[in-house]
Amino acid sequence: MERRTYYRSSAELIRDALDDCEQAYSDILKLGINPHNIVLLGDSAGGNLVFGLLQRIAKRNLEMPCCVIPISPVTELSRIHGLPSRAQRRHSDPLLPISAFASLAESYLGGQDTSNPEISPLYMDCTGLPPMQFFVSDNEVLRDDTVYMAKRCHAAGVLTECHLWSTLPHAFPLFGSMFSEVGDAHDEMIAFATKHLTGII
Repeated sequence: MERRTYYRSSAELIRDALDDCEQAYSDILKLGINPHNIVLLGDSAGGNLVFGLLQRIAKRNLEMPCCVIPISPVTELSRIHGLPSRAQRRHSDPLLPISAFASLAESYLGGQDTSNPEISPLYMDCTGLPPMQFFVSDNEVLRDDTVYMAKRCHAAGVLTECHLWSTLPHAFPLFGSMFSEVGDAHDEMIAFATKHLTGII
């Protein structure tokens, strides 16, 4: 059997990832699921996709989910060293040193317009977004990606919580029983989601 290798450009990878998210959300709505019963959650690059999806939802005039929980989202890809924490935490972040982040961003983005809000959601219009609960550690290079995005959401009138934890690594809520704080973070997420889901059928 002939084996073929197909190469996809960075533009195709970015577009396809968001297209898949948009299609999944659209399909869920077509199944009759009330968007007020949907909570979106994404970490790191997944957090970036969450904000891209929210922009797609707004463009199509679809109804927003009841709330969103971004965990250490990547929100700025146009200036790798632009946000203060990228330099301040470049030696302290055990999972995502800035050197690795820069090379990953370059391979992912290629020649894309990095000021496009679907790529760098820090520049998106945050008006009309659903309630947000951000989680990030003060110890990671993406701290300010989260903090600045939370400030932009708050300034746009979005109900916003930003939980800034100390010492922990990038996207720490994913680490299960490795850190005692993870259980507390999960409890806060559950309380936040339940608050916005309560009473909606």
